[in-house]
Order: sequence, then structure tokens, then C-alpha cells
Amino acid sequence: MGCDGGTIIVVDSCFGVAVLVGPHRAVVSVGDTVTLDANFTSPECVPAGITTEEWRWSSSDTLIARIDSLTGLAEGVGPGDAIIYVHHAQNSEVVSSTGLTVLATGL
Repeated sequence: MGCDGGTIIVVDSCFGVAVLVGPHRAVVSVGDTVTLDANFTSPECVPAGITTEEWRWSSSDTLIARIDSLTGLAEGVGPGDAIIYVHHAQNSEVVSSTGLTVLATGL
């Protein structure tokens, strides 16, 4: 059968849970908004009970970008770069981030 002594090798392709945030590295002007979304890159690796409806969002710098913690709606507040973080409400180890660049108006 092609087996060498009965050794079975199991490959675990679910090392952690990868989360993809989009749009990736969004760019908005001051006063403009963009809605960010998060999805699992490998749904088969997601722990039971974890759904895509329970994301929690935050900004590294609220003087540059504010984000609604429940909806993912980000608003440009001042020019610069901020990191937008997302984690799952039921499992804080399910996390990701993306950059958001805010441009001054009139450029």
C-alpha cells in the first residue's frame, strides 16, 4: 500500500486563526468615512461558536482616525497614519490589524 511501517503523519493546517481585514491600507480624507470588514481566511480553523458578527474595532490614534467599535465605520479626523485593530468579542486571541491613512482635505 505504500506505507512505511505504519507511520501516519498528520499535518495541522490550523495554526492560529487568520483574520483578513479589508479594505487593506485604506486611504480617506479628513471628514470622510470607510467601513472596514473582517473575515476568517480559513473558516474551517475557527473555534466553535465564533462568528463574523462579533468584531470589536479600535484605533491606535483617535486624533487621526476614529472607528465605531461595533460597526467598523472609520472616520478620518486629522492627517496621518493610524493602525486599526480588530479582535473578536468572544476570543481576544482572534485578532488582526490594518493601516488607515488620512489625508488633509483640499489636497
